[in-house]
Amino acid sequence: MQFVIILCLLVTNISASPTPGTTAYECPITVPGTERPDTTGSLFTNDQAVMHQDGIWVSLPEDGVIELTPQDEILFGLSRGYRADEHTWLRDDGVTGFIVITGKRLDQPSEHTPRNAVSPQRQYVKTGAVKASIAFPSAGCWEVTASVGEHQVTWVMEVRFVDAATPEPQ
Repeated sequence: MQFVIILCLLVTNISASPTPGTTAYECPITVPGTERPDTTGSLFTNDQAVMHQDGIWVSLPEDGVIELTPQDEILFGLSRGYRADEHTWLRDDGVTGFIVITGKRLDQPSEHTPRNAVSPQRQYVKTGAVKASIAFPSAGCWEVTASVGEHQVTWVMEVRFVDAATPEPQ
C-alpha cells in the first residue's frame, strides 16, 4: 500500500512539473522612444517608431511585435529558411561602417541567431541612412543587436511566424 501511495505522489509530481519551453514567457519588449531623427533627406518617415542608441537609429514596430509570413522567407544563401523584416537605419555623423546584426533568443535556447538578410556589404553605403532587413530563424522573443564598428543598439522584440508549419533552418 505504501508503494502505491509513493508511486502516485511521484507520478503526480512528474506530470505537474512544466515541460521546458512550454511555460508562459513574457517577452520584455523594448518600447520605442519619443526622440526623433531629423527626417530631412533620410529614409525615415514621421510616423515610424524609432529607437536611438550609441549613434544608431533603427525603426521598430510600435508594439514591439513583428508578424512574418511565408512570403517573408529567404529562399537562398546562408539565411535560407529564415524570415526577414525590413528596417530603416540611420547612422549619426561620425558613425561609419556596415550594419551587422547579431542576437539571441530569450524565451528558449536556439542554435540559430538573427542576422543580416543579405551580406552587410550589399548595403552599399557606410554612412547615413539605409534600408536593411533582419533575418530571424524562428518565432520567439529575440534580443537583437545591430553594430556599426564600436557602436551598438540593442532591443528586444517578439517575432511571430503567422503560419503553423515552418521548417527549422538548415
